[in-house]
Amino acid sequence: MNNHQILEWAPFTIKEGITEQQLLEASKALQTDFLEKQNGFIRRELLVQSDRNFIDTILWESMDAAREVMVKVQESQAFSNYFSLMEEADTSQPEQGVLHYQMYASY
Repeated sequence: MNNHQILEWAPFTIKEGITEQQLLEASKALQTDFLEKQNGFIRRELLVQSDRNFIDTILWESMDAAREVMVKVQESQAFSNYFSLMEEADTSQPEQGVLHYQMYASY
């Protein structure tokens, strides 16, 4: 399983009163200050469902890479700032609400 790309699926709701600009600034900082520097990172997309409901998707080279980052995020200020915008986010448990899917087929 470690040789297959992994899609990380992380839905979240932002707190009431958080603006789109605040979210985008924190998201960009997470991207440039942390994620882009991680081994195995391929790409990330931020999706919106409604005014306050979003999904982060991240593509990793392997499950090992995705798991390694789950340990490192607790030391990232950019991660803490991003999580502080979310309802019920617990920075001590970054894997909470995050799902990982192995790439099964691509067309």
